[in-house]
Order: sequence, then structure tokens, then C-alpha cells
Amino acid sequence: MIPLSNDFNKYGEIINVNHITRDGLFGILYSYTEDIEIFIYNHYNNKYNGIVYKRGFEYLKFTDLEVYDNPNYNLIRKFGNNSIFIKDGLIIHMDTIIKSKKVKQGKRKLINNKKYLTFDIECYLDENVNNNKKKDEKRWDFIPYACGWYSKNEYKIYMVTAWEEMILQFFTDIENKFKNYTIYIHNFSSFDSLYMLKILYKKYRINPLFKDGKVISLNLSSKNRKNK
Repeated sequence: MIPLSNDFNKYGEIINVNHITRDGLFGILYSYTEDIEIFIYNHYNNKYNGIVYKRGFEYLKFTDLEVYDNPNYNLIRKFGNNSIFIKDGLIIHMDTIIKSKKVKQGKRKLINNKKYLTFDIECYLDENVNNNKKKDEKRWDFIPYACGWYSKNEYKIYMVTAWEEMILQFFTDIENKFKNYTIYIHNFSSFDSLYMLKILYKKYRINPLFKDGKVISLNLSSKNRKNK
């Protein structure tokens, strides 16, 4: 790492104030370390160029721009596609220019998929005494009590006391009637999946897709090979 500064006193001992490179560049050559030399040239106003040599071979070219009217940084060092913004010897941030092709809009194949259902679960708050805490402290649980699905021209509502059986009954009913259908479930990622995944594992092969710890999609197939 070479000095993050425009103070040339930090660049080391001056080797030659009239150094000329093989390419005919004229400037000052500094000995920064035993292996590193820094050549400064084209110093005009608040801008200069530099070449870093490592063991006699060109290692890095850079351009420094001194900045006087910005409170956030006072030096910008550019090398390759990178820019380092420096304030009193400290790197504030870095920018990199990435060359990329423009994204072209492709042609979309619109498919009118009519094989879908909608599904929702309704719950009530159940008041339970939490035996692991204080005697008078209560715990409230959400308990499913109804669910229903809706297709193009029909629907069905389930209302039972055993909610696990209720949900399994829903999937049993649609398993044969609506093969290869997509089911849109209200609030599935945040709430309903908490009830459904554990139950569905018992009877189906499930392949959930997670994002940020939430289920956003679920592929479901029967464990019975005859009925996928």
C-alpha cells in the first residue's frame, strides 16, 4: 500500500528529481521501501500522475486529484476502473466502474393458466393458562377453525373442531379433482404455512422454497406414486 496522501514527503527519499522513463515521461522518482519506488509526473495545479514500481517492474499506474471544496474528502485516487475517496489519509469510500451490456427486453410468452384455486384459513384466539410462567399469566394462541377454497365456478367451506383433520381433508378433496393446479393461499408465507407444513409432511412430498426465512412457494405431490 502506497501513502494515501498528496504529501510527497511521505513517499520516501527522492532518488532523482529529473527522472526520465523509457517512454519519455519526466518527473520525480521516490524510494518508498526497499522494493517499492514511486514515480510522480505531469504535476499541474491540483492533479498529477504516478507509477508504482515493485522490484524494478511497473506495478500500478494511478492519477491523484486534489479536492479543496468538499468537506467529505480531499483526495481522489484513480487506478483502472476504481476511484478511492480519501480524507486525511483515510479511505472514505470506493467506486468501481463496471462495464456491462444494456439489458434488452425479451419477448414474453404469455400463458393463460386457468388451473388455479384460492385458499384461506380463518382462526380464533384461544386463551390458555401458561403453566410454565406465573399462575395468573395467560397465553393467547391462534387456532384454525375454518378454511375454504374457491375455483372458477365452485367453492367449498370446511368448519370442524379438529383443525389438523380439516386441513388434510381439504387437500384430500382437491388431490384427485384438481391435478396440476396452482393454489394461491392468503398470507401463506407469514402465517398459514406455520400450520400447514407440519401436517402436510405426514401425507405428502413437499418441496418448499424459502426467502428471508419465509415460505414463498411449495411444490406438493402425493406419497402414493399412482397419484402424483
